[in-house]
Amino acid sequence: MMRWILPPLALAGMVFAAWSSATRGGAAPVDAAIAPPAAPAFARRIAAIGLVEPQGEAIHVSSPISERVATVSARVGQRVAAGDELARLDDREAAAAVAAAEARVAVESARVAELAASPRAEDLPPAEARIARARVALAEADDRAARAEEALKRAALSADDAAVRRFARAGAAADLASAEADLARLRVGASAEQLATAEAGVAAARAEAAALRQRLDRHVVRAPLDATVLAVEAHPGEQAAPGTTVAVIGDCTRLLVRAEIDERDAHRLRDGAAAVAIPRGRREARVALVFVRSEPLVRPKRVLAGDGDERVDTRVLEALFALPDDAGLRVGQQVDVDIEAEQP
Repeated sequence: MMRWILPPLALAGMVFAAWSSATRGGAAPVDAAIAPPAAPAFARRIAAIGLVEPQGEAIHVSSPISERVATVSARVGQRVAAGDELARLDDREAAAAVAAAEARVAVESARVAELAASPRAEDLPPAEARIARARVALAEADDRAARAEEALKRAALSADDAAVRRFARAGAAADLASAEADLARLRVGASAEQLATAEAGVAAARAEAAALRQRLDRHVVRAPLDATVLAVEAHPGEQAAPGTTVAVIGDCTRLLVRAEIDERDAHRLRDGAAAVAIPRGRREARVALVFVRSEPLVRPKRVLAGDGDERVDTRVLEALFALPDDAGLRVGQQVDVDIEAEQP
């Protein structure tokens, strides 16, 4: 039974589908991705893909060391001056090392000042007192040695005991000479060699402190030039490795279009060539460009148009064109570029 019913039902479905297609209002919408290309701007032209960039290119400011991000000061769209802080890394350990180095500088400097101020008046009386005690000790040793010699003549003292007292007298005389030399040295003050050594210690301590301050300053990521913050890619608490991008900045006072010209058309480009940019999604728009320069190095292709038949294994010549202030384009936006060619 079913085999007699199914064919009429299938025929009815086909008829209904045909009727629906015929009565549907309007044509099917055309996908913008496959819209026809814009009309050429020049009779003889070089077609290129361009990317809007700041003057001097977008700069990826990175962390110079491996450390945890403590704070991020940069904000997207913010204008920053050269040297302004963009982010700060955890610097507690480095700051403690700087404090210790500065303390060593203070110690070494105090030592130099102490040597330069010698002799101090308060150092002389103790040295003079030591000389007085040494003289008394020598006089006592002289007396004991003299009596020992008399006793030795009378055989009232052994030769060994007499020798001990003679040696004691010699030691007392040496102590007096040492005390007198110390006083003389105090009165003269520090020698030139001592001062030079102490000052070298200060210089070494200061150099170490300066190196540690430089290391501490590397914990602050700063803007290398006056620019606008285009993107912030670091957040507090994240671990930053050397080369990790913290922020992307660029000088947006003038925007440029970097056009990639296929190496097969590179010979057709001339300096000062007229060009227009055609923004994606606005095929009717034409933005006049001003030739700035062409790069001397031909490099591998970097900007892709996204076409299915696009070649990626090619090299390109990059040419820079200036945008007018009222172009209404943004950094990073991709545009089609028509450049007036030198020859077919």
